Amino acid sequence: MSKKDIQQKELTSILAKDIGAKNAIFSPEAISELHALFSLYADPRQRRADVRDILMTASTLGLDQKYEFVFRVLQEIHDATNGSALDFEGFLKELTAKIVDVILFRVVLSMKRAERLISLFWTFRERVSWTSAI
Repeated sequence: MSKKDIQQKELTSILAKDIGAKNAIFSPEAISELHALFSLYADPRQRRADVRDILMTASTLGLDQKYEFVFRVLQEIHDATNGSALDFEGFLKELTAKIVDVILFRVVLSMKRAERLISLFWTFRERVSWTSAI
């Protein structure tokens, strides 16, 4: 079996699982592109890649400043796995979870801001109606 056949088989198996088929963040096309990138760094025998290698390349290319969010997420994955090499499925799970966390954090913050504005508005409205009743 050729290297390309092995990579295609691995990708097909990932896309058949929930992490690939029902991914909340990445489309199947995006997962295919991530797999192609990941395969550049993966050890051909173990099919695992060290996120540190990806981080070093990104830093060398200046992507740490251009795409700070992506670089930060990759750094968090590296820290969360204690520098262990990951297979593509583990990498995809970690990446998806980190991005979902960021999105949920932003939603919660925006909801808290909205609640604060609404509560201020209603407090203000109650005072207005209370003073107009006198």
